[in-house]
Amino acid sequence: MNSAPDQKGYASCAKLEGVEKYVCRRFAWELHEKVGVKKDIERLEREIKNAAAAGAKEGDGSS
Repeated sequence: MNSAPDQKGYASCAKLEGVEKYVCRRFAWELHEKVGVKKDIERLEREIKNAAAAGAKEGDGSS
């Protein structure tokens, strides 16, 4: 699975979801720090962290 932007660039990432969306934006940011995705990355990192915490809470039997 290749989540990095293709020849169409950052716009081709718009249809991605979840972790793929994060990876694509992170890749774009690594290519050029001023690409304007830093807030997207921060928001997606929070969503991933919260989803992982929710999954761990469900998995340990406590509600």
